[in-house]
Amino acid sequence: MGFFANIGGGWKVFIESLKALFKRPVLLVPLIISWVLVAMVILWSYYNFDKFIQAKPPVSVAFVVFYLAIVAVTFIILFFNSLMLELVQQIESGTEVSLAKAWAEVINFNLITIFCLSLLWAVVIFILALLRAIFNRNSSGSRRNERFSWENSARVLAGDDGQPFRWSDFGLDVLSELIGLLVFLILPAITWENMKTKEAIKRGWRILTKHPTQFFTTYGLGFFLVFLLSVPVALVFWYSRSNEVSDAIWMLTIAYVGMVSILNIYIKQMNMALLYLWHLKWEKGGSGGDINSVPRPSLLDNVYELKNVGKSAEE
Repeated sequence: MGFFANIGGGWKVFIESLKALFKRPVLLVPLIISWVLVAMVILWSYYNFDKFIQAKPPVSVAFVVFYLAIVAVTFIILFFNSLMLELVQQIESGTEVSLAKAWAEVINFNLITIFCLSLLWAVVIFILALLRAIFNRNSSGSRRNERFSWENSARVLAGDDGQPFRWSDFGLDVLSELIGLLVFLILPAITWENMKTKEAIKRGWRILTKHPTQFFTTYGLGFFLVFLLSVPVALVFWYSRSNEVSDAIWMLTIAYVGMVSILNIYIKQMNMALLYLWHLKWEKGGSGGDINSVPRPSLLDNVYELKNVGKSAEE
């Protein structure tokens, strides 16, 4: 019975995060900026890859450049996710919601720690990318023309690498998603409690091990929602195999991919933030019994959860 109660708890956290999106649309502002910047980094890297390889740099240099490109992406994501979490903290502390104040808080108190976490996350992504390259070294998939086109841009941003389905790729994708979700569970410790990297990682890992069902339930629900929203993009790609698709459609596809990507990041980060806050309430109550016995946090009520709980649970 406890197992199904935990699944139900994960489901309710998921629904709460979606409701908060419509109630507090300002939370999306940092994520929109983040996606635009990440898209620019990804596309710039993609269209300049051939020029870089043609220069025949040493393998070590190529690896360093590739790693730095990943760091740029991870840092952008974590910085703006932290900015969103600062907005959540303002809401849950009963203070005026201010992007400027949130920006100042992140830069003044959390910037270095966020950068350190982005370096570690980038190492994991780099290793997974190398494993993917090793598994696909004998791939029969064709490489696309790297000249700029709206179609190429849409496919790159949607994650379509032109390769056939492989279970190894799917497994690496799932592992990458779960690690990213753990990083998002670590981030509130940095943003809300000003923990350093090591302490924040310990805090996030402990929450995961204490409440794994809620963690994996929110992941599964988020994955399913994004999968459904991605169907229109898959249909456009399928249609383009045998039909001409105008640039206008590809531009709309890019905009839609951006919307889905922003929603994906929002759901993951907000779910992890609410789980983190729920854990803090559970800790404050003595960490006894099941977490479902503690009322779930909500961004839609007048109870200021972080004002009442956040700092008191610091270790």
